[in-house]
Amino acid sequence: MKKNSKGMMILLFGVAIGIGIGYVLAIDNKEELIDDFRNSANKIKGDVEDEIVKGKRFISNLKNKVSSLMGDD
Repeated sequence: MKKNSKGMMILLFGVAIGIGIGYVLAIDNKEELIDDFRNSANKIKGDVEDEIVKGKRFISNLKNKVSSLMGDD
């Protein structure tokens, strides 16, 4: 049963990819679509970089709090 569901998922994934490729090839304004994808990717990249900075800041603050609680000033 697992083999059938895995095969079905692969088939559906392939169909989705095919539809996406067909859409890109069928539209007239490919450059605009590419620019939209690029802008979205850059926004996501910026968001991820911001979250990494926040995470590093959180870890640094946590280290400082632990050090001060342990008396390692």
